[in-house]
Amino acid sequence: MRTSFNVYLASPFFSPKQRELLDSLREKLLNLDLSVYSPMHDGEILSKNPSSPERIHVFESNTEAINSSDIVVAIIDDRDMGVIWEIGYAYAKGKPIITYTNEKYGLNVMIAQCVIAHVNDMSILESILNELSCRKETERLFREKLPMYKGEVE
Repeated sequence: MRTSFNVYLASPFFSPKQRELLDSLREKLLNLDLSVYSPMHDGEILSKNPSSPERIHVFESNTEAINSSDIVVAIIDDRDMGVIWEIGYAYAKGKPIITYTNEKYGLNVMIAQCVIAHVNDMSILESILNELSCRKETERLFREKLPMYKGEVE
């Protein structure tokens, strides 16, 4: 029996194309019976020129969601600065990270050293997440127990 497996889904969501990919990937992850936190769907969206308290609230909500996640799946299409920051933060917190691209984006050496996988196919992502969710220990998945990405870098 699968225990709850929490996925933080990092993604840009500023254009219709970005939102379409995010919505599609989120739906597929939910269909795998995973718990998915997406800042666009589950957090607050900042208005233009937000106040300092609003920015702090969004920042703290998203960092707490990363802290409580078992894994981060990051859509890297368009190389969004927020997603890049989320990858770095998740790495610093010891979270396994999988990058996903629909546009065949590659990884630079810094991101490549942070991730356990870089995929452009949903079936591969599903397979990895199924394996990891089945291997989940009672508290946390630790990076040292997972292989790091050894693929090409840009």
